[in-house]
Amino acid sequence: MAAVDLGALKNGGGAQTDQREVIEVETAFMVIIRSGGIVQASPDINAPIAPDREPTIDDMQMAARRIYDDIQVTKTAQVVQMGMQQAAHQMAQQADAQRLAQSLKI
Repeated sequence: MAAVDLGALKNGGGAQTDQREVIEVETAFMVIIRSGGIVQASPDINAPIAPDREPTIDDMQMAARRIYDDIQVTKTAQVVQMGMQQAAHQMAQQADAQRLAQSLKI
């Protein structure tokens, strides 16, 4: 499959939107930088946006890094939470076994 130059597809006006060629992709998401440097990723690529300016390479690099970092933090939190749930489950099982042993006077 040939690479597509997304810059060449830039919309020059609202009337040309329907004339643009559809780019077939496996998946897509939108990354935006809000005022104050807040970076957000969204699966809703059709959300209406009004950029104040053209993105720079530095904007893209910074946003990609922040999205990556946020995903890593989320994954780490999920692993920690699973570990805590497993530990709590094991403790509950041990407490049940201990209560059973005490009731049977073992």
